[in-house]
Amino acid sequence: MSDTSWIGARSEIDRIDHEIIGLLAARRRVVRGVAREKRAAGAVPFDPAREAALREIWRREASAVELPVEAALPVLDAILSASREHVRGIYEGDAPGDTD
Repeated sequence: MSDTSWIGARSEIDRIDHEIIGLLAARRRVVRGVAREKRAAGAVPFDPAREAALREIWRREASAVELPVEAALPVLDAILSASREHVRGIYEGDAPGDTD
């Protein structure tokens, strides 16, 4: 990397971060829809087996792209935590940002 090439790299990082934010927002919208449907159907809000399956998928996919699993799984944990909180709010009828 040259003395100034990090400036361009920072722009690329910013672009990637922007994409990540957009993907997280899209995921939240899908979670909201699923939670609403599950609530209307009287289904339980959380599925531990689904979360375990997601952890395995993330392990496998991280390994496939040579991303350390110990770097990927905390990201998934944060995503799942935020999703659980959002779903909890939907089930209780007070989800922040629960508008279309």
